[in-house]
Amino acid sequence: MKDIKYQKDFAMKELSKLRIIIKENIGNIINERNLLEKINHPFIIKMHFSFQDNDNLYYILDYKQCSDLRYYYSKDIKFNEEQSKFFISCLILSLEYLHTNNIVHRDLKPENLIFDKNGYLYLTDFGIARLIQKNDIDFDGGGTLGYIAPEVLLKKKYSFTADYFAVGIILYELMLCTRPYYGKRKELKKQFNDEGKQIKINKEQIPQGWSTEAMDIINKLIIINPMERLGHRGINEIKNHSWFKYYDWKGVYLQKIKSPFIPNIDMEDLSLEDTSEYSKQCNNNNTNNSDVSGFYHYFHKFLYFDRRYVKIIGNNNKLEKEFENPHNIYDVVNKKEKKFFEELKKIEEKEKQISSQKKRHMKIWSADFADNQKRLFVEQKNNDKNIDKKNKCHEKDNNIKLIRVNRVNNIKKNHEN
Repeated sequence: MKDIKYQKDFAMKELSKLRIIIKENIGNIINERNLLEKINHPFIIKMHFSFQDNDNLYYILDYKQCSDLRYYYSKDIKFNEEQSKFFISCLILSLEYLHTNNIVHRDLKPENLIFDKNGYLYLTDFGIARLIQKNDIDFDGGGTLGYIAPEVLLKKKYSFTADYFAVGIILYELMLCTRPYYGKRKELKKQFNDEGKQIKINKEQIPQGWSTEAMDIINKLIIINPMERLGHRGINEIKNHSWFKYYDWKGVYLQKIKSPFIPNIDMEDLSLEDTSEYSKQCNNNNTNNSDVSGFYHYFHKFLYFDRRYVKIIGNNNKLEKEFENPHNIYDVVNKKEKKFFEELKKIEEKEKQISSQKKRHMKIWSADFADNQKRLFVEQKNNDKNIDKKNKCHEKDNNIKLIRVNRVNNIKKNHEN
């Protein structure tokens, strides 16, 4: 996608509604969209638009030309200590912004770290990020195996230190080209439950060109116990580590420092995808106003746009005009959404009426039930009393009979004597 005025490229992220609903990820998607609307930082991929059609949800994001960190791993590129320090500094600055705004990313991994043409690294994908409030306790165990923090995997209380563990794993991988922890969930849980199996880098393992300070910061970041992990007193604990001594954080933030790594990739693999087919599909959907499918009631708060306007690449002039102005975008999408909102309100009103009727019936039923229980309890008590009286009468009669029998037996004995 391109900006009409500045001819700027954008990335479009497409998500299938049906797949989201089947996987029960509606909450995560809405949460991601709400977070992306608020986030604005030089090293975080910014969302400019979000909208939907009958089948999919769409994010319009910053486009960075040079793929993610995993791409370069796949090309067997080994990074030196200076390059790795620069990458981690970009990541630390983005995390500092998130954590000051009480956001935990929870899914830091090479696939979510994207390069621009100047070699700067950007953080993306907030699908399982969480906004942590003061009194919130979140025990959700989401994340990517191999990078997920032990406290998150074990569904314990966690905080910002969960992200620092992933930073340590990424830096470990940059140094040794492998991860410290491998295996499925059960295997990783066993490793994390046994803190005696804490993995550390030894001096013998340090590759040529790497320092002992790098080894030290990695070992302190991948500690299993979050209370002993580097950064549990705040992110400045990481920034002030000896590995970052005399590091120009301000220069990195303002992007005045030249990156020690300039991406050089085959642009044919990463060329912009033509969205003309999408334009045709959107046009077909817009012309069919009678179509009321598309799960709009699940995603009715998904629409978002910033002040700039976006044009969809393609040959459809009508569609381009509709999407030139953000207000037109709102009107185009809302033509279908209004119908669903009206139907949704009717359904909600019916549900409220039904629920109120149920509550009334429940109250009446509970009152009748309580009265019946009381009545049955009183009757049971009376029956028990009557039974006790009868038993006592029988006991008395039996005692009298025994006395009489004994007297008769005594009289017989006396006559015999």
